[in-house]
Amino acid sequence: VAFTYLLRGIDIITIVLILSYTFLASLLFAMVGLLVATLSTNRAWQVLFSVLLLLALLAGTGWWSVFVWAMLFSTTPLDQWEFWVSNVAVITFYVSYFIMGLFAASGLISFASDNRSTRLRWVMLAQQALIVGWLLYATLEGREIVGLFFASGISAVHWSIMGSLLIGESAQLSPRVRRSLPQSFAGRMLLTWFNPGSGTGYVFMASSFGAATWVIVISGLLSMLTPFSNRINNWDWLWFSLASWCYVIIYLGCARLLFLMLKPYYYVGLLFTFLITVLLTAAGAALPFFLQLWLAESGRPEYSLLQTYNWIWSLYEIGDGNSWAYPWLLPILMLSAACVFLLNLFFAVKEIEQVRLTTPERVVQDERELHPERFVEKKQATPWDEVD
Repeated sequence: VAFTYLLRGIDIITIVLILSYTFLASLLFAMVGLLVATLSTNRAWQVLFSVLLLLALLAGTGWWSVFVWAMLFSTTPLDQWEFWVSNVAVITFYVSYFIMGLFAASGLISFASDNRSTRLRWVMLAQQALIVGWLLYATLEGREIVGLFFASGISAVHWSIMGSLLIGESAQLSPRVRRSLPQSFAGRMLLTWFNPGSGTGYVFMASSFGAATWVIVISGLLSMLTPFSNRINNWDWLWFSLASWCYVIIYLGCARLLFLMLKPYYYVGLLFTFLITVLLTAAGAALPFFLQLWLAESGRPEYSLLQTYNWIWSLYEIGDGNSWAYPWLLPILMLSAACVFLLNLFFAVKEIEQVRLTTPERVVQDERELHPERFVEKKQATPWDEVD
């Protein structure tokens, strides 16, 4: 087939790219099938998921055929470095989400008290670094302010989805897992948030998104000091970044508090908390808007204090350059986010206080016989090292 296309005038690089893309797409479809197969053990749900997966595969195959056809009969910009940089960026995201899918599938078939979350949280952190890194690179390279908005917006979507699943996790850990928890002060300070649990997941989400937000803010401020800062000459991107962070903290925090209220009476899993988050965010945008529409004397409602928690309208006003007209917006959001965060942190104390268990003597003897090299005496070189 490749030789036939060579005879038709299609270069070998395009053929290699198409074959590589198709191979990676096939691996991705296989991983999605593996993940879907572990979602439920109920026969009825398995049949439903199988039908949906089959439809998705048919749709994906159709779109992929269109993509390959367009690539064959269009000019591929192989001589432009932006094309290759874009390929590298897509591959890095592909690898991160592929690994996340494998870890999620293996976690779903593991025992209930296993530590299924730590590896996934490391992958989430790597994905956040990729999102911010690539978008900031595009922003600084193109000197366009829109990249800062995209970096904040995509990060908000990323942590809204991941956070809605993290807040539904169980904090139950087996004794074997608890024996591997960090025991040094620095280790507990930095690594406790990678332990499974609703509270640690919420704090992990808020702090990770906060770190990404401040990286965006610092990068934007530095870019304004360069000779090419004529396109990044306003502060709307700064208010947009901070407001996005606050909205995610507020809505996910409220969803977690509702999860804690319902948990003693009903079975609340990851899917339930995801639906709670979707409903809360939809209600937070729709209810203030319809109330404003009902109270408006004229036919067109105007933005007001009532729309403070309407994240769609508020972020639109900020992005449209109207943030200076509403100086009260950001202080209210930051105060609300701080209150919601502290309240959730208070209810997460039990998860944070989990400490490392002492290994039973019989387990130590068995490990010494099976792996004697692990019991060579070690010295603590850094505060993060753990000495048994």
